[in-house]
Amino acid sequence: MSPTGFFVYVDASGSDPSKWYVRRVVYNHQVFQSLDDFKNAWQNGSIKKGKKINLDDDKWATRQRRGEQRPLDDRTAPEITSFDGSRIRADREEGYVEWMDWSFYSGFNRDTGLTLWDIRFKGEKIIYEISIQEAIAQYGGNDPIQSTTAYLDRHYGIGEETRQVLMGYDCPHGALTFNTSYYSDSTYSVNTDAVCIFEHTPPLQQDLGFPTSRHADTTNGWYGSTKGTALHVRTMATVYNYDYMFSYIFYLEGTVEILMGASGYLQATYWDGTQDDYGTRIHDTTMGSVHTHVVNYKVDLDVGGTANSLQTIDLVQEDVNFPWFDEDDPPTKQLRLQKTWVESETSFSVQGNNNNNGQRVLLIGNKEKKNAWGQERMYRIMPGYHTIHNAVKGSVRLLNSAKWGEDDVFIVKHKDTEPSSSTTWNQQMPIYPPVDFSKITTPAESIDQEDLVVYLNLGMHHVPRAEDTPNTLFTDSRSSFFIAPFNYFDDEPSRDIRNAVLLVQDPNSGKFEVEESGTGDGEKTCTPRADFTPAYIGQIDTDLSGSE
Repeated sequence: MSPTGFFVYVDASGSDPSKWYVRRVVYNHQVFQSLDDFKNAWQNGSIKKGKKINLDDDKWATRQRRGEQRPLDDRTAPEITSFDGSRIRADREEGYVEWMDWSFYSGFNRDTGLTLWDIRFKGEKIIYEISIQEAIAQYGGNDPIQSTTAYLDRHYGIGEETRQVLMGYDCPHGALTFNTSYYSDSTYSVNTDAVCIFEHTPPLQQDLGFPTSRHADTTNGWYGSTKGTALHVRTMATVYNYDYMFSYIFYLEGTVEILMGASGYLQATYWDGTQDDYGTRIHDTTMGSVHTHVVNYKVDLDVGGTANSLQTIDLVQEDVNFPWFDEDDPPTKQLRLQKTWVESETSFSVQGNNNNNGQRVLLIGNKEKKNAWGQERMYRIMPGYHTIHNAVKGSVRLLNSAKWGEDDVFIVKHKDTEPSSSTTWNQQMPIYPPVDFSKITTPAESIDQEDLVVYLNLGMHHVPRAEDTPNTLFTDSRSSFFIAPFNYFDDEPSRDIRNAVLLVQDPNSGKFEVEESGTGDGEKTCTPRADFTPAYIGQIDTDLSGSE
């Protein structure tokens, strides 16, 4: 967090270090062709020096507590207690989980971390695979580092950097945890409690501080509400300076939310007056540089089987004359649905350009499978928190290695020979990457009743602020997509939930009778848990090379 503004450009071509050399030096926007040129300018006083950094003052960049204690902050924050025991069933050995008619398997690898497989709701497969594919961090700036930085985090190992969660902070006490493991070179590594799985209900959890459904009918005298709960599957990965939160959230009515957030440290640079167009001054000589995070996900949907099609519904305005109005009345201006079956592989921007004002609905399903009302059983691809794509095209650090980042959503035909949008080595091979995503989408193949894969992007355009010091906040850095049923069922599927209440008014007395179920018949107690202090066990490595 205290960069110096001093940069050395080293030509490290080839594998022989004796042939590496310094090509130039940059200091305070002055370019020197060698270390000797820089040294001479420093010694003869011709160099223009920047403001000296105060290296004795570093507490501002740490997580050490500062400021006065807030009123009542000496009290423990609220926590959720499960009175009747967990409603999650799991087999840790198989990585299998069940909850409220949801079921899935989990897997894990070094490159991309957690993958969920064979996701079913009420016994029917909805999704074959959800997995992270890659993560871009594209920077801008007025110095040699920030202006050329574009990371692809898969290279550094999103799974490798997924470590133990801190119970009570990263995840609530009582959460189910899985260990993760991966192979890298000749080492087998295990991270304990790196996946947490938990159920949350309102009002204590901000992710679901609302009921699943509710209605108050004052005319007929009844009130009804279904308790809002969801299953969270979460991992935390610290890839160099950034801490990523990856969550998959399963809702009672058949919706899946894919959510990510970013915290951690900024990649800072030396601040001077020429940097104002590229970020924000956050300390005496430190600036946070503007950058974009784009995290690519793969969602292999099997809605009513593997034969799926893509339909768009556009909300368009029409001017229409109805026969029930007078002839001299003006046309009625109203909304109309324009439905289109998309024939070939394509991409969409879900929050702008060809989807201005969010007036396009994206649906995937089987044309041959209908609900009781003759409607195709579909699932909707719907943006939640801000969804984005990379704002920079043609970066020399990416070129052909991250073409998936150029739009919000891509819908392509599944092929066993195209399992991913990226690889570990795309970071190092931008011209001829092992996977060039543009070759997956070009030429565009038919997606009519085919096995379809959705590649979608989450992330944020990060304009740093003083409040990002020392750490970026999860509060407004989250991004999400929803995969939600759309005519997949005949009616609202959470009506079978017993954790619901119905108040019915007696027409004579005016009093309300309460019908509440799902609360259990046994005696309930609220025994406080014992004091618990988070403990970090760390990664356990096993050398499999056979060497001493």
